[in-house]
Amino acid sequence: MAYINHEHLKTLVCVADNQNISKAAEKLNLSQPTVSKHIQTLEAVVGAKLIATSPRGATLTEEGEKFIEFARSALQMYDSVKREIKDNKNSLEGELTVISSRFGINTLAKHFEYFMSCYPQIELHINYDDYPKLIRGADIPGTYVGLTDKAPLKTTPLVWNKFAGFSFYPYAHTSYIQKFGLPKTWDALDQHRIIGYQWSEPYTFLPHEASNPLLFIGRDELDPRKPIVTVDDIETCRLLVERGLGIGMLPPFLTQNQGLHPVLLGIYDQSMGLTSSVYYVYKSLLKSNMRVRTLIDFIKQVSQQDASVISQLWEK
Repeated sequence: MAYINHEHLKTLVCVADNQNISKAAEKLNLSQPTVSKHIQTLEAVVGAKLIATSPRGATLTEEGEKFIEFARSALQMYDSVKREIKDNKNSLEGELTVISSRFGINTLAKHFEYFMSCYPQIELHINYDDYPKLIRGADIPGTYVGLTDKAPLKTTPLVWNKFAGFSFYPYAHTSYIQKFGLPKTWDALDQHRIIGYQWSEPYTFLPHEASNPLLFIGRDELDPRKPIVTVDDIETCRLLVERGLGIGMLPPFLTQNQGLHPVLLGIYDQSMGLTSSVYYVYKSLLKSNMRVRTLIDFIKQVSQQDASVISQLWEK
């Protein structure tokens, strides 16, 4: 039975990248006849001409253009699996990537320094670029843990587990409070500046009223308060709150060490606004990897601690 040889795929990709058999032979440390034989053998297995040669060099045929994507993907997967097999899954030493949006990283940013001090042998990398692949459930090479607030797909090869829930609460900056004071009742909100949310994709599914409780609570449903400005993400809201522009709804993990203070303590309840979940994601074959398990256990622990602190503050 004919099969596709890994080395032959490497040769094809190298020839395609260099558009020259002699250059490919030099880079692969092979003779030109060997490179040509690799290509011919691969073409025989595939049943199509993949490389066209001329005095000007070597170029992919139409069939070669289609096949090269498979070749690159197969080589990437081969290297990934080989690296993961070689990697001692019971060792804390080595690389570990955290794949997330900036929002996901913010949930744990203050804890990463402590994690790295506890496990200096783990080389931690933060990766934003592969986040779109993560939430699509695509295969990503390497040893990683993903963080996302996106619910798991109906079908995905990745393991997707909730590790924390979070709610939005009203906050104001010291500079705003010094200028306008703090509202003590819902009616008092009528005299204050409120930053509202008007979500864009992919968050347009979030209910408008739950996203903006400060506009609706204590008012007729058809006559809500008017926001001083609307934003479509929480980072922008935080920035405006920090500048003292108004009172905004934020998850508590974005408010620490920013000069921000809780508003309406004692009367605001988390059930009045948005609640959401955060998930950790990993490949099933990494389930027993020591670095992955260590980070997941750490994430669970610090998330529980944060939830306890938030609960004590807002449930007084």
